[in-house]
Amino acid sequence: MRQFWTIVLLAWLVLAGFSIDPSFAEFKPSYDPTAPANRFPQEPKTAPVQPSVFENNLWQIEERKQAFSPVVLSPSRQAMAFTETRYLSQTQQVSGSLYVAPLPQAPPFSQTHQLPEDYYRQRALDAITAKQVKKAETIKPHWYSKRQPAPPPPVDPLFTTSRSDKTQVLSVGEAFLPKTTKAFETLTVVDWNEDGSQLLLKHRIGKLYNGIQVSHVLTVDWPSLHITSFPQVEEAVRFYWGNRTMEPSLDRLSWVIEPLGWQPGSNNTIELEAWGYAPQARYYLGHWQLNVATQAVTLINTIKVTIPVAQNGALVLP
Repeated sequence: MRQFWTIVLLAWLVLAGFSIDPSFAEFKPSYDPTAPANRFPQEPKTAPVQPSVFENNLWQIEERKQAFSPVVLSPSRQAMAFTETRYLSQTQQVSGSLYVAPLPQAPPFSQTHQLPEDYYRQRALDAITAKQVKKAETIKPHWYSKRQPAPPPPVDPLFTTSRSDKTQVLSVGEAFLPKTTKAFETLTVVDWNEDGSQLLLKHRIGKLYNGIQVSHVLTVDWPSLHITSFPQVEEAVRFYWGNRTMEPSLDRLSWVIEPLGWQPGSNNTIELEAWGYAPQARYYLGHWQLNVATQAVTLINTIKVTIPVAQNGALVLP
C-alpha cells in the first residue's frame, strides 16, 4: 500500500511541473561587493579626453581597410561621437566619416542602484531562472509545463545605441582621384565644449606615407548637427607670416593648424597651434585662439609653451 501512494505522489509531482521556488535560494558572493568594479550596474570605463589621443595611425590602413576611433561622450552624457577611416582599394586613397548618436538617458538613481542584499538576491533569482529556462529548452514542452521564459537582462544604455541609430554627419575624401596621388582625408574628434553644445573636429588632408599637407578646423552643433568651418584661421596665419621675413618662406612649407581643445571654462574659445613642415625640420608658427561666437582669430604667442586645455568629454575605454 505504501508503494502505491509513493507512485501516486511521484506522478502528481511530475504532472504538476515540479520546480524549486527561487525565493528560498541562497546566494553567497565569491567577491567583494564593495569593490568599485563589482558595483551594479557597471558604467562604461571612461578617461578624460587628451590632446592628440585620437590621431589615426594610417601606416597599416591598407591591410586593415577600416578603423574606428574611440567613442567620446559629451559632458552631459547625452551624445557620443566617433570617426571611421576607410581605405578605398580601387583608388588607393583614404576617406573618413564622422558619426554622432544620442544616448538614452539613464533611469533615476533609485532604479539603477540597488542595496547589496537586493542585488545578490536578484542575482540568485536570475541564476535559478536561467537554469530552468535552459533545462526547459532541452526538454520537449508539454501541455502541463509551467516554465516561463526568463526576462531579458538589463542592457547598458551606452550600448543600446546600435550602429543603425548613428547619424553620419560628415564624410570626406570620397572624390575619385588618380591612384598615383595616394591621397588621404581623415576626421579627428578633439573634444566637446563645456556644455556639450559643440563638437570640435580636425580635418586632415595629405598623402599616404608622405605626411599631412593641410588641416582645417570644424565644429558640429548639437543637436542640430550644423557644421561650421573656419578658413579665417588659415588666412590669419598666412597674413601674419607672409608679411614677415622667415627662412624658409611660408610658401615653401606645408603647414597645418592643430586644434588642441577648448579653453578651460569657455564654451566659445578654441586653443590652436600652427606648425610649418619642411623635409628635414618643422617650425612653430604660433599659439592662436579662435572664438567661434565672433569668429575672431587672435595670435597669443610665437614661442612654444604649454597650453592648458579643458577636458570636457569622456573617452570610453575598451
